[in-house]
This record gives sequence, C-alpha cells and structure tokens, in this order.
Amino acid sequence: MTFHKLFKNKTLSAILILTTISILVAGLTIIFKVPYIVSLIILIVCFIIIDINKGMSLVLSNRYLSNFSDEKILTQIYATNAIVKNLLRAIIGFLGSYLLDITTTANAMVIIGIFLMVITISLISYMKTRLGLKPEQYGENEIFNK
Repeated sequence: MTFHKLFKNKTLSAILILTTISILVAGLTIIFKVPYIVSLIILIVCFIIIDINKGMSLVLSNRYLSNFSDEKILTQIYATNAIVKNLLRAIIGFLGSYLLDITTTANAMVIIGIFLMVITISLISYMKTRLGLKPEQYGENEIFNK
C-alpha cells in the first residue's frame, strides 16, 4: 500500500507505465546487443518490476472495483472483470504467438512495448477527466445509489 499512498489516484497509471517501459527496455537490450552480464542484469530487473507490478495491480484493481459497490452487485462486477481479463489474455496470447511466428522475441517485445505505450498514453489521457476524481466532482448520473 506504500505504492498506492505515493501515487494516490495515479497508481494504476504508474503501474502500467512502469510495466510498458520494462517491456521496451527488455526488448531493446537484446536488440542493441548489450554485453551478456549487463543484459542479464537488466532483464532480471525488468522482469522483477513486471512481476511486482502484476501483483500490485491485481490487489489494487480488486480493491478499486469494490470501493463503490454493495454485496449484491459485487459478485457481478468480479464475474465481469474475470471474463474480460480472460478474454483479453486469450487475445493477447494469440497475438503474441502470431508475432513470435513472424519475428524474434526481442522484436516482438519492442512491438508490444510500443503498442502498449500508445494504448497507455491514450487510456491515461482519456481517463484523466473521468477517474480518480473527488466525490463532489462526479456527476449525479455517475454515482451508484443504494
């Protein structure tokens, strides 16, 4: 929760940016043929960052999903979230296997990193005025009434 206290409403954005940068750095490290020991250290650090971010995002996203709901709708929210996550995993798996068929692992990581960076910047700019607001900044139609 220290990470959450540090970034407050921007926590998931920070996690997404760190993950995207780690993927790009890992791919570029191999493409630029960095010496073995240096590349090994960089890759280990990148994958540690990715895994730490994954753990934090799983905990925080569940926490955020349950913030504004009651027990009647919470199971529906969790079920929908699980369905969407697994559907996206399948799509990403198919795209990743296709990329690996046509290019090397390093090139695929750079392509995915660039793609994620574009999506990250688009999502953050779109959600800037829609999420993480103070309670009084939300409109009446955006508040769940019990």
